[in-house]
Amino acid sequence: MNVIFKRNNKRNNHKPNKKRVIIIGSVIGAVVLALAIFAIYGALQIKPIKAQAGVIKADVSNVASCIAQRDMTAAVVASDQIRVDSSALRDSISTPYWKVIASLPIVGKQIKSAISLTEILDTTNDNIIVPLIGLLEAHPTDTVMVDGYINADAVIAYVEYFDSITPVMNDVSVRMQEVDVSLVDTDGKITAYLNGFIQLADVVNEASGRVLVPTVDMLREYPIDSIKTETGYNNEALRSYLIFIDGLLPEVEYIASYIENKDLGVLDANGKVKEYTAEITSFVGFLDDASKKVIRPLIDQLEQTPLDNIKADGGFNVVVINEYLTFIEGVMPDFREISLEMDALDVSLLDANGKISEYQDKLDHIIDTYEKGEKYLPLIHTILGDGSDRFYFLGTQGTSEIRASGGFPGTVGSLSIENGLLFIGDFHPIHDDFYPYMPIPVAANVTAEERDLFYGMPFPWDADFCPDFERVGEIWAVSYEKCKDKKVDGVISLTPSIIQDLLVFLGDIELSDGTVLTGENATRFLNFEIYAKYQSVSAGGDNESRNEYADSLFAEIAEKTMSLLIDEFKVAYMPEFLGVLSDGIESRNIMFWFSDEEEQEIAISSGSSGGLNSDPENPEAGVYFSLCNACKMGWYLDINIECSEPVVNVDNSCTYDVAVTFTNTITYQEASAYYGYINTGNGSMSCLIHLFAPAGGTVSDFSVTGGFTITEKTYRDWELGYMRGYLSPGGSTTVTYKVTTAPGVDTPLGFSVTPNMTEYRD
Repeated sequence: MNVIFKRNNKRNNHKPNKKRVIIIGSVIGAVVLALAIFAIYGALQIKPIKAQAGVIKADVSNVASCIAQRDMTAAVVASDQIRVDSSALRDSISTPYWKVIASLPIVGKQIKSAISLTEILDTTNDNIIVPLIGLLEAHPTDTVMVDGYINADAVIAYVEYFDSITPVMNDVSVRMQEVDVSLVDTDGKITAYLNGFIQLADVVNEASGRVLVPTVDMLREYPIDSIKTETGYNNEALRSYLIFIDGLLPEVEYIASYIENKDLGVLDANGKVKEYTAEITSFVGFLDDASKKVIRPLIDQLEQTPLDNIKADGGFNVVVINEYLTFIEGVMPDFREISLEMDALDVSLLDANGKISEYQDKLDHIIDTYEKGEKYLPLIHTILGDGSDRFYFLGTQGTSEIRASGGFPGTVGSLSIENGLLFIGDFHPIHDDFYPYMPIPVAANVTAEERDLFYGMPFPWDADFCPDFERVGEIWAVSYEKCKDKKVDGVISLTPSIIQDLLVFLGDIELSDGTVLTGENATRFLNFEIYAKYQSVSAGGDNESRNEYADSLFAEIAEKTMSLLIDEFKVAYMPEFLGVLSDGIESRNIMFWFSDEEEQEIAISSGSSGGLNSDPENPEAGVYFSLCNACKMGWYLDINIECSEPVVNVDNSCTYDVAVTFTNTITYQEASAYYGYINTGNGSMSCLIHLFAPAGGTVSDFSVTGGFTITEKTYRDWELGYMRGYLSPGGSTTVTYKVTTAPGVDTPLGFSVTPNMTEYRD
């Protein structure tokens, strides 16, 4: 059976409901339109928010700029503006629109983060920026160091600040890691700053524990001003500081290395932090080397011999001084190396205020003065001895009453070592030690030749008409022993200019008459003003009372200078002492004589004996001047020396043409005003002049102006020319002659000259 199925070709098409389509389309359109409107509104909202974020960034930059320019008033205003603009941004994000956005799962986190960022900024402003401004107002950075010394109050304030912001930075760092600022950080700068701040917080946190807190603890336990006491040094404080610095250096080096491993590029846009870090690393390495070479040995020295042991019972401990001199001699080569290392350092950023350069200059000054005086260290050790008892006669030769070896020794004193302590004795008129008009003792063996050449040398104080201080010292020692029945181990000669040289670094002294002597005026007062004020006829009163008062002032000056020397003595002043010693010896303002022959050889070899030139290989021609009338006209004397280039002779000696001019610079008006003591005549100088040949050499072909006549003589092994005469006010005499060195000597000729005061008068 065939069953045929017929296919129904009619399609089953359902026709849509037009009304439904219209409704759905309307809904979709409305949604799209709403979203478009919302998006457009959001776009309009984000623009001012980003602008406000830009304003805040500008505010922060403004604060930084004001602080850098040290304009704290403007910095306060800028800081307040940060708070205002941050609050405005927070208010903007708190509008209904952003509250809706904040409820969304992804974008909402950005909105909440932006709000958190403003709160973080407020925290940073209130707890870091504002306190920093206050700190800089109270303690500007240039007050951390005052006159080369640490201002402990300022340092503590800075360290306490950094210590106080450490927990704030840690808190801000944690909060920053939770924020998403992409909404207002289209260029990624804020994110970069946040990451940089987080790294900076780590650095400050590390530095606080390793460097800052220990520094404050140290400053509190031992304030800087506790190192120096009224009586000396706080050895415990000084040693503690040295140990602290020695231990702090590796910590600072660690922090510098720690910074190098942090990415602070955004916070260090101009690379300064990186440059500072590199300089710090280099500088700390240098300091660590200096610590090993100097600080640690000094710590050991202080431990063995406390510094405050140098002074005791109004004197100096000779053993301790010798130990520290030996220590200084030992570390000086290291000082030289340290100086060379400093020269090679580039610390231009760290040294913006010039303090490092200033300390380098001081170090170089110490080295220079030490090297200048180094050759005299054996002399100092000789003077001090091993601490056993010694006695030195101390004569102050007044240059105003100028004589060949210095001047009339109107005021004298003593220097003695007793039981290991060095004392400076009282000063008094020379007649108290050498009985009035006591002749030079026979034991001094004064020769007829000496009496003929050196104005008779009738009394001990007249021995200095002889320019050879080795002979003068011997005569003074024999005379003192005769008068006082006390053995003299040595004689020391000083001129008044030494007092001025000492006051340069020791400080001023005030006299009972109200005069203040300084490192600039002492020589003028001692050689002129004291006579003009108290001993000229115009001063009034009788001669005896005037003289007694002036003598009392001289003694007062000497005693106060010596007291100042003891009270203000510092090991740090040793280079200055060596400098004064060196300059004084070279100018014949300081001379030494020792009774022990071996010790005297040390004085001779160091050039401090004040003797006539005895080394042919180092030729010096002697030019010596003495006033024969008892006046103080030395203040007005000028000595000018001109010397030609040498002519080499057949025997390889060298001959020089020399012209020496002696001038009396006083005017007739001054001579009248200062009559009676400074000027005892008509203003003329009664002169005795000696011109000595160098060792092994000759003087010849003399020619003289001004009415003088020269006589050629020989004194022991030296040729010389000498003359007597008068120099009237404004008058002068010039001696021209030839000086020839010993055969075979081509070392340039030098001159040994009686100290005069032209430089102080001018």
